[in-house]
Formats: sequence, C-alpha cells, structure tokens
Amino acid sequence: MALIALSIQAIVIYRQRHKRSRVNATIPKRGIVFEDFDYKDWDASLVNACKFAFNYTFYRFGLEISMIMMAVVAWVRMDLIGTLTLIWLIVFVCISRNASRRIWPLFLIYLAVLLPLQYQFCSKQVAEYPWSHWLSNSIQNENFVLWLDLASYRIHPNPYNTIADFFLLLIVSCQQYAFYAEYHNFYSIGDNESVYKTKDYNIAANNPHYDFITHQRSFVDVLKLAIFNYGHWATLVMVLIAGLGGVSLFALGYIVLAFWLLWQGNALYIRKRYEVTLRRWKILLIYIVLTMFCKVILQVVGCAFIHLLKEYHLCYIRQLFSIVCVNKALDGTENYYFDGRWFLIIYFLL
Repeated sequence: MALIALSIQAIVIYRQRHKRSRVNATIPKRGIVFEDFDYKDWDASLVNACKFAFNYTFYRFGLEISMIMMAVVAWVRMDLIGTLTLIWLIVFVCISRNASRRIWPLFLIYLAVLLPLQYQFCSKQVAEYPWSHWLSNSIQNENFVLWLDLASYRIHPNPYNTIADFFLLLIVSCQQYAFYAEYHNFYSIGDNESVYKTKDYNIAANNPHYDFITHQRSFVDVLKLAIFNYGHWATLVMVLIAGLGGVSLFALGYIVLAFWLLWQGNALYIRKRYEVTLRRWKILLIYIVLTMFCKVILQVVGCAFIHLLKEYHLCYIRQLFSIVCVNKALDGTENYYFDGRWFLIIYFLL
C-alpha cells in the first residue's frame, strides 16, 4: 500500500509539472492548493474559510494538531509508549513555541526510530522471550508485558497502536516542515507569535479587523461570534462534567478548577495583564495533561500489580485514584478515558 501511494503521488506530481510547463504556469508554493486566494479575505465567506483551511491549516494550527494527536496516541495505547508520549506532551505544553521548534527534530527522530523498533520487538524467531517469566503469576506477567508493549505469544499486539503511531509520525513530519517554513518566512501571512509578544495591551490602536461582534458580514462571523462568546462557558461546563463523571481525586481536581474559573466569569478577560488570563487557562491545561499521564502510568498497577494493593491493605489508594485496568485486550473493560477530549477543546480555546 505504501508503494502504491508513493507511485500515485509521483504520477500526480510529474503530471502537474508537465501540464504547467506546457502552459507556462507558475508553480505554487509547497502546500498551497488555491494559489489565487488572498488570506486577508478568509472570513468573507464560508468558501474562503475552507480555502484558507486547505492552504494554511498546518501552518497556523499544526502544533495544536500534533499535540492533540499525541493525546490520542496515549489514549489508544495506554501503555509505556503512551506514557513516554505524554512526557513529550507535558514538555511541549510547558514551553514556548520557539522552544518547541528547537526540540521538534528530536521528537521527530524519536518517532521515526520507535515505529520500526516496534516491529522488531514482535519478531517470532525465538522460541521464548526473555520477559516471559519476569513475574511468577502468568496472567500478571502477560499484563505487565502488554503494558511494556513487548511481544507475547499469548496476547497479540493491537494493530491500532502502530496505526496511531504512523499518523502521529506523519503529522509531526508535516509540522517540522511548517516550523521550517515559518522560520524562513515562506508564506506572506505573518508569523504565529502572540499579538502581545511586546507585552503591550493596546488592542485598539491599529486593529485591522472589523467588529464582528456587533455586525456579522458572513456565516464565518457567526461562527467566530459563537466561539468567542460561548466557547469559554462550554469548555468549563465540559470540565465540570468530567469532574462529576468520576469519583476520584482527579475528578475532584476538575471540579475545583471548573468552579474556580466559573466564579470569575467574563471578568477573567478584562484584566490589565493578559498573562494572568492565559496563566489560569494554562494551569487547567497542565492539570489535564498531568491527569492523563497519571492515569496511563497507573495502568501498570491496575493491570499487573493490583494484587499488591490488596495484600498490603491499600485498597483506599485504588479507590482514591480510581485504578482500573481499562485495556480491552485483557478484561474487556470499556475505556473510560475522557481527558483527551477536554485537552483537545481547551488547547484550541487557548
């Protein structure tokens, strides 16, 4: 399938190049689908918004898409590799965009090495793997091996894991080019830095955009109005639902943070220092990522070492942190991992 896809891509590229050379047409910049589109008119109509999405989605939102895909990979895997992916995610959430651009090649190399390495671990050329008897209990040992994402003759690996890893590698590779294009200013639509990078809170002096809150000129303005007016409340309600849907310390944290931000209301956005507003949303975002990390890493306890909590009378820890094995390959339990959804919504809101 990969060879077929590469062949089709080569055919399309050479056909486009041949056709443009015959009519003396200019070759558009890489990634540009609609060459004659003016990005300044992106909100004039829904068609223009779609054209803008085709041309500049990854340039504008590639980093956010990559981080969301990292959360999806951790949600699909729920194992050691998912834990390592969340460690990368925590790093990218806590650092600036420029710092992310500097270490992004390391993350890309990590994924490029990890994907073929997983196939090597699944080699069946040995009669017995050295990790087949690490634990005395066979079921607990298989659960532990599965969390470590090692090969096993008893439990077949989940093919969706490598599919998710492939798409993450693809998206991260695209974002690497987006960082390169941004650094060399390939596209004339400006950078992706914050409008307050000079720490000036003067948004009324030279604002090139019209007031879409008062007057809506297109359906895109209606969508922007809904996002900016109601996105804050919808997000906090979803965070509150995440807290009410569980009975653990993680859920209590959601409830506390939701009420903390709900109590401030729209006053959160009329402060003299915008850093305060962003910092409080960043606290909620970091809490969600840390909760995801704790839930994934606690899977090794819930799936392989849950007996230790019973032996040492630590069942209250299991209840406090809601430690349950959610891997369907082991016990068929439905996955209750909702945190990735809230991460997606809050990160796009930021």
